[in-house]
Amino acid sequence: YRGVFADAVRAIDFVCSREKVDQDRLFAEGGSQGGALTLIAASLDHRIDAIAPSVLSLVDYKDYFQIVHWPGEPILKAAAEKGISDEDLYKTLSYFDVKNFTDRIQCPVLMGFGLQDVVCPPHTNFAGYNAITAPKQWIVFPDKGHNIGFQHRWLDSREEFFQQIIAQTTK
Repeated sequence: YRGVFADAVRAIDFVCSREKVDQDRLFAEGGSQGGALTLIAASLDHRIDAIAPSVLSLVDYKDYFQIVHWPGEPILKAAAEKGISDEDLYKTLSYFDVKNFTDRIQCPVLMGFGLQDVVCPPHTNFAGYNAITAPKQWIVFPDKGHNIGFQHRWLDSREEFFQQIIAQTTK
């Protein structure tokens, strides 16, 4: 994931190089792995003014692998076959665990998650969210799983959140 994380920053570089981009209003959003990369981008590059990640993946590997079968089981099995202990595996994965980056976020955050998400369980989402010290809020969808991305409540809330940030920057 080192290259993927670097690509997220490089994408910000590209966006900022565009003539018509208002660099005082850079927002990022994404779901699942895209939600994780949204947090990573804001952690590594403070040009982002607000983020709205949802149903986060790549957070709290050790706990995640204990409760979700995929991708944990194949990774744990492959590591064992190569003689890599669980302790060493989790130590290596800690370098790419989103929760270990989020304390660097400086912009406002709106996070969404489904309470019934068995792909990226809510409490793993909060492993990263809880470390954020910037202004933050979350929205839960009690009856949804990993599919909140097209819920009108999420889309409307995300749009309202970004509009509030815009209003604050124009005062």
